Amino acid sequence: MKDAVREVVAAKKPKKRRNIILGVCFGLFIVYACVTLISQQVQINQKQSELAELEDKIIIQEVKNGEVEDVYKSDDKENEEYIKKIARDELGYAEPDERVFINIAGE
Repeated sequence: MKDAVREVVAAKKPKKRRNIILGVCFGLFIVYACVTLISQQVQINQKQSELAELEDKIIIQEVKNGEVEDVYKSDDKENEEYIKKIARDELGYAEPDERVFINIAGE
């Protein structure tokens, strides 16, 4: 009878070790899954903020395009002055007989 008890106890030891190893592996897997999910959520939030910024830029550009199209389609004297102002201020153009002086002192 004692031999039978010893055999049962000896058989339970490898099962306990196996259960411990499986438990540790399962725990490590859960930690890995949690870390992965958190990092993916952070990446999703970053990409959503980038998308919002790009959508804002698109809206701004569409408004600018609409203004330029309005100026292009009309022939008013005001639009001519607007075009000259943009050409002078942003593109650095000047009239054919005009002299442009640049202040290099920065004042």
